[in-house]
Amino acid sequence: MVCECSGKYEIHWKKGSEYQRKTTRKKGRYNTKNCRCPFKLQFKYNDDEKVCFMVKVVSGYHNHPIPESLINHPYSARLNPLEKDLVHVLSKRRARPIDILSGVKVLNPQNSSSLATIYKEREKIRKKTWQEGVLMQQLLFLFEEAKYSTAYDTNEEKEVEYLFIANPECVQLARCFHQILFMDFTYKTNKYNMSILNFVGQTSTKSTFTVAFCFLKDETKESYMWALQKVKLLYQKGYTPHVLITDKEQALMWDIVRVFPYARHHFCTFHLRNNVQTNCKRVIWPENKTDMERIKNLPLEKQQEEKDKFDINDKIVDWEQLVWSLTEPLYFLRERVLMEKWSTYPDVITYLKNELLDPHKEKFVSAWVKRYTHYDNQSTSTVESAHYRFKSKLNGCDGGFVVVFEAMVEYFKRDLDRIKEDFEKSRSRKLVDYRDIPWLRGISLYVSQWAILKIITEVE
Repeated sequence: MVCECSGKYEIHWKKGSEYQRKTTRKKGRYNTKNCRCPFKLQFKYNDDEKVCFMVKVVSGYHNHPIPESLINHPYSARLNPLEKDLVHVLSKRRARPIDILSGVKVLNPQNSSSLATIYKEREKIRKKTWQEGVLMQQLLFLFEEAKYSTAYDTNEEKEVEYLFIANPECVQLARCFHQILFMDFTYKTNKYNMSILNFVGQTSTKSTFTVAFCFLKDETKESYMWALQKVKLLYQKGYTPHVLITDKEQALMWDIVRVFPYARHHFCTFHLRNNVQTNCKRVIWPENKTDMERIKNLPLEKQQEEKDKFDINDKIVDWEQLVWSLTEPLYFLRERVLMEKWSTYPDVITYLKNELLDPHKEKFVSAWVKRYTHYDNQSTSTVESAHYRFKSKLNGCDGGFVVVFEAMVEYFKRDLDRIKEDFEKSRSRKLVDYRDIPWLRGISLYVSQWAILKIITEVE
């Protein structure tokens, strides 16, 4: 047995080659525990009694102080098998190293490991799992093992530019419920700063599910075309989406017409409202700045009355009434009223007429949208909730493709369990309040309860 400080510090460099420092260090700033400590004991092993016994004390002297704490000492900082299993489980859950260390300390208060110990153990687990493979090799292995539908494309430098991922069970759901498809982007999910285009569908129980994820290098026509062509391959011929709902993205609009020529493209009303509010603020607020200064000098009882005249929310209410017009005559009436009320701001009128109403009113106004079956969906809020559920599994945005894919696997599993639970409710439970309705006897337990309630509402 020898002291951990025995030996001397040596530069580990190839023999016969000239040593070059990677970084410039200040003189005297080194960090080594080797100080040629002479401490040494000799033991022998007894085969008969299966024990070790000390033979000789070569040196019982240490040339350094005895440590007051064993924190981060190589031997004492080692993890036992139970702690290693905990590190492995928490790493699979994408917990932070500092949180993993806290979990180890809770499991064993006497543990003297440090963050360096956790990082080293995680690296051992990664090497053992990946079997000395590179990132894309491990990713393709996981795809094949889980039987996911995938596709990717690289540039001339062999860098991944596009990556398409679809769960096999979600593909089956997409083929069953192909009528509607939502599309929206999410960001800050990986260390490569690649945005994810999320394709979301909807079941007969009003539950949303992710059809596919697509990593894109940018948001151009070429990228959208690649993603749309891949998602179209998931559907059967003749059973592609009838209605697609997105935000007002020009490049995406251009590609949707070419990939899904027979589908209706609707705009998200929530995004349109935000766009109108933003553009109105840019025009109205600068013009009202001088008037607001004038209002400050008025009596308090008149200030609020004058401020209401410049309230942007009042104008947004007019816009929302216009969007939700149920008939064409009502729409044209409300459009005329809105134009008269906003007539003092010609730039806003020009923006609304040229950018939204004249070229695209059929894509978001209820008078035209209701002609096509969209199941009361006129916004991509369902996609936003899917983004939240996915990012809650991700726990950060500094991981590579493998880390993000492992989060996707958990996300898909949780979503599929939720959808199956909704299906079983419709299969095993009857609507007590409407059990005496005769025409429900043939469809109860065979049709989703959400659809039955919609039918009853229309009948009433």
